[in-house]
Amino acid sequence: MAYDITSAALHSALRGLSTRRNVQAQNIANVDTPGYLAGRVSFEDTLAGALDDVRRGRAGRDATAAVRPEMQTSIEATRLNGNNVNLDDEIVSNTETELAYSTVLEALNAKFRLLRTSINGR
Repeated sequence: MAYDITSAALHSALRGLSTRRNVQAQNIANVDTPGYLAGRVSFEDTLAGALDDVRRGRAGRDATAAVRPEMQTSIEATRLNGNNVNLDDEIVSNTETELAYSTVLEALNAKFRLLRTSINGR
């Protein structure tokens, strides 16, 4: 079976976006928890770098599968109770994440439809 870098990259993106959604949900749930520091998830730059490395021949074709989302604690200023979750920012970020997740999922579905069409011939 041939390795499909597109599907691997899309799966990696879904994994990162799913992790981000979970962290955003934790942030929103703890908006009033004293001392709670918001989490942030990043993976896009690492995924782009892995894809670039594969394209330039500096990494194996499975490099995108090794990309893991990184969770970091926000260093933004805190309120008097030590919490730095900004509900407005979290809601906007969550909406962006949901749109990105839907877009990547649709791209993966389109890939599967293309494969099905290729196999079935219609």
